[in-house]
Amino acid sequence: GRLDLVRAVLASVARWSAVVVLGYTAVYVFFGQRILECFTSHEAVVIYAVEYLPWLWAAPVLSVAAYMLDGVFVGANCYREMRDANFWAMVGFLILGHCWGHSNSGLWAAYLAHLVIRAAVLLWKYPAIEQQAVENAAGGTKAALLAADGTNP
Repeated sequence: GRLDLVRAVLASVARWSAVVVLGYTAVYVFFGQRILECFTSHEAVVIYAVEYLPWLWAAPVLSVAAYMLDGVFVGANCYREMRDANFWAMVGFLILGHCWGHSNSGLWAAYLAHLVIRAAVLLWKYPAIEQQAVENAAGGTKAALLAADGTNP
């Protein structure tokens, strides 16, 4: 019933997110240098920044799941799970940032890894939210992914 509807909505959001990610990535790939040139007239700055465009190309692809799942968990009022995911992502960021050095590329890599770790933890916790929603529905609770009183289901 309602769980099928929630899954259908999430699938639709994922499809639209993929379209937007492909669009942004294409813009960054084909127009990245021109965009940088809009920010500054200093050629040296543009030349330096162009070296980091591949990180910008990867960012939408590697971050979309984390941001999509943020929306799901906020909508489900599951802040503890979000806190936990952010904690583990921060741990990963600090470890990887330390291991990969203190360069701009190391910072980019650690940040994107942070987003991937956060998405992975949230994805790992998602089935428990669905299970709680099923139990709430069976018990007469009127909300699918949010308890009727607004508390964490």
